[in-house]
Amino acid sequence: MVDFMGRIMGGSVTFNPSQIILTGGASAAIEALGFCLADPGNAFLVPSPYYPGVGAIYSYNENVLAAASKFAKFYSISVPTQQLLVSMLTDTKFITEYIEVNRERILKIYTSFVDGLKQLGVDCVNSSGGFYCWADMCKFIWPYSEKGELELWDKLLNVAKINVTPGSSCHCIEPGWFRCCFATLAESDIPVVMERIKTVIEG
Repeated sequence: MVDFMGRIMGGSVTFNPSQIILTGGASAAIEALGFCLADPGNAFLVPSPYYPGVGAIYSYNENVLAAASKFAKFYSISVPTQQLLVSMLTDTKFITEYIEVNRERILKIYTSFVDGLKQLGVDCVNSSGGFYCWADMCKFIWPYSEKGELELWDKLLNVAKINVTPGSSCHCIEPGWFRCCFATLAESDIPVVMERIKTVIEG
């Protein structure tokens, strides 16, 4: 995992394997840190949005690592997932090619998807990578509230048959933001998706 993390960072950062605890998702890592660091009545500020997946705690604090490792059994990654990760991450040739091809593919899809939304009058947060974009559809919700956001989400899902994630589900405090995952789309899918979104926001 640390070799993979170093490669993702372009070799500019090195990681020590004794300072990492893997968890079954980002939420699990945040919860484990809460148990390790918080006193009764404390609160944590967690940047939003955040996304679940395999999670990791990387710390230089030996006390945090010791406590987190004791909690790790409650947040463990399944054995099949661990075996898959080990198999993939130890194959240096595969990982190098995968990262290069995936970056090119994701950038191409991202650019096409965001350009399509822009043509519909939907702005997105600029991004240099990722599997989704944050789309600002606040001008298409009424009322300007979480209720309006969820009503638009319902129309996108049930009328347009487009499954996006309302920002409120990711703890976004401003109504009207949606997380649009484009990572599984083929480039030929994007015009279809845009036409479906258009029927809702212009309807």
